[in-house]
Amino acid sequence: MADATQPPKGIARRLLDVFPDWVSSNLTSSRSLKTWFRAWLAAWAALILLLPSASITAMGNTAFYALLMGTAFIPASAPIQLFLIMLVTAIGGTCMGWGLGAAAMRAALAARDQELLQSTLLKAQERRVSVAAGYANPEAVIKLDVFQGLFLDTRASVVYGVFLIASVFFFGLVRTYAPPLIFFSLFGTIAIDIFCTIGPLFPSPQYLILNSLLISAAMYSAIAIVVIIFIFPQTVNHAYLSLLSRLLAVIMAVMSAQNDILLDSRDIGPKLDKSQTLRGAMFALLRGLKAQAGLLNAEFTWGRMSGEDVAGLQDPLTDIVTRLNALMVFVKLSHKSYSRARGTENAESGDSDSEKALEGSSKASTTSIPPTTETYLIQQWRSRHTAIQEEHHLHFSDLLPVLQSATVDVRKGMMAGMSAVQTSLAFANENRYRTPWTARKDSSAVDTRLDEACDQLGQALKEFKATKRLGLIAPYEAALKSQADGMPMLPGLHVNYVYSASLVLVAEVSLALMEHVRVLLSQRARNRLWAPTSLRAIAHALTKRQVQEEDTPAGKDEEVPVGQTDYDSYRKDPDTRSVRGPIQRAFSSMRKAYAWSFSPNGLYVLRYCVVTFALWLPAVFKTSAQFYYQEKGVWGLIMAQMTIGYFIGEHLSVYFTRILGTIVGLVVGLLIWYIGNGHGTGNPYGFAASSAVFLAPLMFIRVFVPAKHMPSALILNATASLVIGYSWLNTHLPVVSFGYGWDVAWRRFVLVVIGCVASFLVMFVPPKSARKAVRVRNATAISGLSNVYLALTSAWIGRDSGGRSEVLTKDSDTILHLKTQLISVATQLLSLNDVVESARWEAFVLGEWPYKEYKTMLEVEQDMVAVLALMGMSLVEVNAEWRRKLLHETQIVNPNFISDVLSVFSLVSHSLSRGEPLHGVIPRQLLDRLLYHRAVALQHQQSSQSIGRELGSYEALFYTSAVISVVQLSQCLDELHAITRRLCGEVPFYGFDEWKNEHQRVHHAFPSSKAQAERRPNSDDTVSTA
Repeated sequence: MADATQPPKGIARRLLDVFPDWVSSNLTSSRSLKTWFRAWLAAWAALILLLPSASITAMGNTAFYALLMGTAFIPASAPIQLFLIMLVTAIGGTCMGWGLGAAAMRAALAARDQELLQSTLLKAQERRVSVAAGYANPEAVIKLDVFQGLFLDTRASVVYGVFLIASVFFFGLVRTYAPPLIFFSLFGTIAIDIFCTIGPLFPSPQYLILNSLLISAAMYSAIAIVVIIFIFPQTVNHAYLSLLSRLLAVIMAVMSAQNDILLDSRDIGPKLDKSQTLRGAMFALLRGLKAQAGLLNAEFTWGRMSGEDVAGLQDPLTDIVTRLNALMVFVKLSHKSYSRARGTENAESGDSDSEKALEGSSKASTTSIPPTTETYLIQQWRSRHTAIQEEHHLHFSDLLPVLQSATVDVRKGMMAGMSAVQTSLAFANENRYRTPWTARKDSSAVDTRLDEACDQLGQALKEFKATKRLGLIAPYEAALKSQADGMPMLPGLHVNYVYSASLVLVAEVSLALMEHVRVLLSQRARNRLWAPTSLRAIAHALTKRQVQEEDTPAGKDEEVPVGQTDYDSYRKDPDTRSVRGPIQRAFSSMRKAYAWSFSPNGLYVLRYCVVTFALWLPAVFKTSAQFYYQEKGVWGLIMAQMTIGYFIGEHLSVYFTRILGTIVGLVVGLLIWYIGNGHGTGNPYGFAASSAVFLAPLMFIRVFVPAKHMPSALILNATASLVIGYSWLNTHLPVVSFGYGWDVAWRRFVLVVIGCVASFLVMFVPPKSARKAVRVRNATAISGLSNVYLALTSAWIGRDSGGRSEVLTKDSDTILHLKTQLISVATQLLSLNDVVESARWEAFVLGEWPYKEYKTMLEVEQDMVAVLALMGMSLVEVNAEWRRKLLHETQIVNPNFISDVLSVFSLVSHSLSRGEPLHGVIPRQLLDRLLYHRAVALQHQQSSQSIGRELGSYEALFYTSAVISVVQLSQCLDELHAITRRLCGEVPFYGFDEWKNEHQRVHHAFPSSKAQAERRPNSDDTVSTA
């Protein structure tokens, strides 16, 4: 209905809708257009350097390298500080490779057989006497024969090979363990490759082999620095605030999605998909902010806020993202409650517990499955409380208006507040160079809007806490009075409480951010120059290791368990207790090194070295050296190094995307050349004009393409640059020429194919499947989630030395540690999604793979992160006395139930890690175990303190939310258990389910209504699940 009232879209808007979001959004952003123009201008200027004879002569036979850097490797699109860091690491890597290459040349010259060298020189002079008559200097004769491999020496080649492999091993380690230094590793590898493929051809010192390459790089660097400083300059501070504004926009979209579900729970499937997409975007943007935060205090910047001020916004934003992620638990609860009200629960969610869906298990195992997926206790519990809901008309769908009315002011205040914060920060970011008088005049309306939003949200929170929250329980008063055993299990009330508690948590941290921004901007009223406060931040940002994402324990395929940083402190070696003495330590080190060599990181580095050695050998064989040099075989070597991956699936995805990028790049390069030059050997004016046109889309793709498509964009631009660069050099420099245009293009394609084929063959020695990595990493993630649950439950039931419950506050070490763990788990699960996608490519060589199962498992694990976050934040809001008073009456902290939950966690993780089937006796539904322990506890419980009497209190809101979070966690764990059974199989126990139901009917049935009336209300009924 709302869409019908909107004006029709214009032609431009309809055209933009055809393109992906990353294209349309950047085409409509003024900041993106400025960045695009800056990158294009620098790349085109680098191409213009090739046209004059003076500049191309000064740059030498690798003059194309300036164009290659500008279009592919380091475009002039980053903020000045970040660009300089990338440039320094790239040049530093080149110099490092140059230094290692020079050392290799010096050692190789010393190792040469001097007698053989003199003999070769004499033979060359005799053979060239008719051509080289009058040449008194032997060097003149050498130049004629050097590139034919006449002066190759076995001893020297061996030295070059040793230096090459050692250097590549070093750069491979840097690339693996220090991802921020990727340019250092890449350019260093290119430098040592060039030096060690050309160096063996020379019998005399030629330490300036890379002189032309560095001159070209220096010329582009000068152009790019000037362009970045004077053409739409941007600092890290400015870029960070722009990214922060995008994150705030996504946060508002998430809030809007939650409002849409609350206002109308029908057709919830698309809304769930939208929320899932927004959640991924939210965490991706947050990760991008964290990546740039380390450089904020290491630059000069002009503006209202310093780098430290801007970095201070990260923590409250992280809190908002974490709490919004917890709020999304309501989406799932709402969906299940609505499905239950319609009687479609089994159809929508029962598959996770239905053994009919098991794949890979034997036929015999499925014959032991009962006709229903619910045990007798669950059926009895559900029928009892369904009847209560029917009697009092307490279906969740009927009670949505109550929740809408109670929270409407808070939700509106949050949306208005986030919008005001985004507007205020965007104004401060985009008006850095305005005069103080203009800025003060324009900012008055922005500041007023932020003040009003703070007051609005603060007042709405006060009213909700004081009175409006009481409206949530009003519809349930009749049901509560009619029940002698306290409050029944009412899904609607529980969901209302979970949503309201989560909403309050998000609103409070949103208000804190608003107040922080308001105070900050009032203190920073004028723009000024801010100096860097710490240059050590640069070194920290460049050397920071992503342990959870990159490292693997020696000898294991799985990663370090997430969610518990001190996990190794509990690990024991079952085979060795202690290592003593130098001999034992030496053998222990050898064992660890051997185990590391078979880890993903070790295999990556070793493959890196093997493919390098294999494609380097033709450069030092006399029969192939001339061909290798003339056809630029070193680029095939570089392509092989760039396409090496950790796993087969990753390699295949890179393989096909880079082949595709190469083909498109060849087409673009040929279009640029032939449109600008026709069939001639080079028209500088036409060449410059055609390049200016085609470089525009190439630079747009390179600058704005999503990270997952970056390899394709990089190889596309690099291929186009090499085609037009070599074509121009071959027609304007006296070098060994192999043509231009098409002659260059097909040779470039062959080199790419050779490099890809070589790396493809190396990937299978030995093969490392991404499928196994996905399975094992999921097992590790589940283990990490169990550690977080363990820590939270320990904090819930923990006591201090005086016997009192542990006091949990927002700033306590326990909560801060758990918050860090949850953010780590969430970001790692986000990165695991890329591995899941790459594993799909292995279907070409390894057969079909249950992609949907692993995708669902990843989504469930992300839901568990949200549930655990809600559990921790709710516990913080509950008074320690409350937790102590209700500890014995809350069955979700029953030690037997805790043991059941951790047992299922451990068994599911172990099954996935080892690929072993689960046993059929493992509880498929932890709700059954909760009801069982409840029934046992009620048989011995004499009296209790009922939370039902205080349901209207503010703390009851969060206590109920904490309890429901555990129940929701157990439901997610049930789903993981079911997925694991489908993936790994199940060992059947014939007749166990029938015997279990019969045993429950006899020994653990629910008490009769008369027996219930004789008991006092208890907190079990209050906090049990729906």
